[in-house]
Amino acid sequence: MKKKVLHITKYYKPIIEDDSILPEFFIDALKQTKNNEQQILTYGYDNKIVKENIDGLPILRIGGSFTLFGERLSYDYSYELDHILKMFEPDTVFLYYPNYYAAKHLLKLIPASTKLVLVLQKRENSRFLFFRKLIDRSIISRADVILLMSKDSNYKLNNQNEKKVSVLEVGYKKSGSRSLDKVEKIKSSIGKKHLIYSNLFLNKKPQIKIMLKTLRSLGNNYILYVLVNNKQFEKIEKLINNRFKDIKEQIKVINYQYYKEDLNYISAASIYLDIEKREKNYVGYSNLRVIAAGIPMVSFVSGVNKNKESGLVSLENSKDLAINIKKICGDSLEHYNFSLSTETYFNDVYSFDDFLNQIINLNL
Repeated sequence: MKKKVLHITKYYKPIIEDDSILPEFFIDALKQTKNNEQQILTYGYDNKIVKENIDGLPILRIGGSFTLFGERLSYDYSYELDHILKMFEPDTVFLYYPNYYAAKHLLKLIPASTKLVLVLQKRENSRFLFFRKLIDRSIISRADVILLMSKDSNYKLNNQNEKKVSVLEVGYKKSGSRSLDKVEKIKSSIGKKHLIYSNLFLNKKPQIKIMLKTLRSLGNNYILYVLVNNKQFEKIEKLINNRFKDIKEQIKVINYQYYKEDLNYISAASIYLDIEKREKNYVGYSNLRVIAAGIPMVSFVSGVNKNKESGLVSLENSKDLAINIKKICGDSLEHYNFSLSTETYFNDVYSFDDFLNQIINLNL
């Protein structure tokens, strides 16, 4: 008999966030074992409840009623979670954490016989820290298994909870649909210019300014495609119109958080620009989608990006970013070598087969 597994995550594809990409690693790995039936509970696109199927997996997307200090909340969450626990009757629940609102309700509703696998991601720095620490302690105590992503290991656990811990090395399966015709169309539309791909999961004006100043420093031989959400779109459009009109024609701002064709732009890109400030060892899981395609990157911190292997690590200013982008893109042979090195680095460090073996050995 197949085991029933319920995944509870903040977001899931086609939503493009770090929080949506990590669950894919586990879902894809468990799918390969072929001895389980999986369902996904996540937040939706707006305030509506949506049932859909992606890659053969049933997904329930709960509408967010409102957002409070970065936490998405829903009046329907408790009812829908209770309903799916009773109807699906999962043997195991994977909770991708931090996800405080889900954890709060799950602690009340999960049956004692149901195994709870807690996947700890990077701890968020946010308000109501005391309240969140209470949930931390409760959900960690309730967990039967704690999976810690090796480069996100910033949780302090007591001796009793440490016995539950398994530390995993990230592995990413190259996936996603891209259209060769659309990739070629994008390339032909920009001619011999270099396409820079970027995405913004932040909402910080100084970072956006650095990105735009970098493009200005590069000159008119570069085009920037940047994926943003609604709030960022308004901010970046206003900033471009007020202070960066001279490079407006070199920027395409894609105003869609749930964009399904970003892999086409990634595949057409010469380089990936990551301007998010992350902790040194934090894996930005969204970046794996880019280097998996063999696209070298320029970033502020190492994390996924290994200097001189998958790209170049820059100082936190537009001048140094521009210099490093030109180092990679300015010479066709140099760009080819970086692309080859990026793909080799990805295959060596983020092997999906190695990750799959870790999951199989855990017997989840």
